[in-house]
Amino acid sequence: MKVINPKDPIRLARVFSYGAIGTGKTAFAASWPRPMFLSDNLEQGHETVLNMDPDLFFEPGRYPEIHLIESMKDMLEDLAKLEERIKNRPGDIQTLVVDSATYYSQMIVDQLLRNPPRTKNGEINTLELYGNLAQHLRAVLTRAHALPIHVIWTAHDKVDQGRYGADIIGKAAGFIPGACNYLLVHVKNAEGGFEVHTRGFEKFPGRGRDWGKLPDVIEPNYQVFAEHLGWLTPKKQVEQARQSMRPVTQRR
Repeated sequence: MKVINPKDPIRLARVFSYGAIGTGKTAFAASWPRPMFLSDNLEQGHETVLNMDPDLFFEPGRYPEIHLIESMKDMLEDLAKLEERIKNRPGDIQTLVVDSATYYSQMIVDQLLRNPPRTKNGEINTLELYGNLAQHLRAVLTRAHALPIHVIWTAHDKVDQGRYGADIIGKAAGFIPGACNYLLVHVKNAEGGFEVHTRGFEKFPGRGRDWGKLPDVIEPNYQVFAEHLGWLTPKKQVEQARQSMRPVTQRR
């Protein structure tokens, strides 16, 4: 049994970041402390990370670790290796990023269709197929969220029959965001920059278990996110403190 210490200033975040293509979701995840990306090889979202300004990372110049996922087996094997790594080298990886749930769910369906379950009539048993999809994604969710590190899921947005939400195939479109304590909507603003809406945007839902600490709109950056939650001292205060601690040059 795990006991939560209410005096611990930093909580482990479970974040679901979604939005249209090209709205800064991957870059936001890359700004978190020591991230490992489990990236599907279809979307090539990892190219965003490789082309980022290294100064935008939480530890400037320290690039995120990227693992390209090409199968369900890859995902489960990498999670198992990460579990062992955290035990043996705590602090080495501090954030897990699944980028993106949209393409990963499509990858699973494509692989399941290679040898799909069939009914007695020989037709594809779609009920069982989507059940297998949900079972796998729930297993990934359970293992990921059991890790003592931050976890971020990215996904595209979707409007389907008047319902606004994440573009993930099957029931996982509901239970993955539901298992996260921050549901963030990423948007490109009129100036061409990126912003994160913490309480939703238009009809796309957003929320956070932060008791109003996060503003409705924030910059897509971990430092900003953590400052509002009280996890980090604002950078300006840190710089001011450093300046005050520097020795004053004596006049001759």
